Amino acid sequence: MSFKKKLSLSGLNLKNQGNETMDHAPMNDLFISYAHLDDQSLEEDQKGWISKFHRVLEVKISQLMGEQP
Repeated sequence: MSFKKKLSLSGLNLKNQGNETMDHAPMNDLFISYAHLDDQSLEEDQKGWISKFHRVLEVKISQLMGEQP
């Protein structure tokens, strides 16, 4: 089973480097596609690495934008 997390990047000036035709995803969104098993933690009281990665991205993008995405 596959899951996705979404971050909106509207307002952040990012450039598409390389392929200019990205019909499958808007430029202002970032999708993290993963299997549920990949996000499981070895410790029950902790989040998996993908959830932690998603949180770090949210914080860093917010810092760059100066507001919540």
